[in-house]
Amino acid sequence: MPKYNKHGEYQEYRNVGFLTKNKEGDFIAMDSEVAQHNEKMKKLSEELCFIKEDRLRGNKGYSVEEVATSMRIVIQESTENKKPSN
Repeated sequence: MPKYNKHGEYQEYRNVGFLTKNKEGDFIAMDSEVAQHNEKMKKLSEELCFIKEDRLRGNKGYSVEEVATSMRIVIQESTENKKPSN
């Protein structure tokens, strides 16, 4: 929950500090772990947006079962090709 001082100049949320003037954001300081988490979440969000755009364009996605089956086939083919011949 945001916290304000008696002048409404500082608020804090999950190790993130916002310095404000007249309730306008001027400076943000945060813990490096929070910043890394935010970057990961931003990247994930961007990737999900690209996937959604692809689906809206009609590009087919793959189910987990389709991917797992495809991976099993590739693994099986690669292990068969590496068997020593007598």
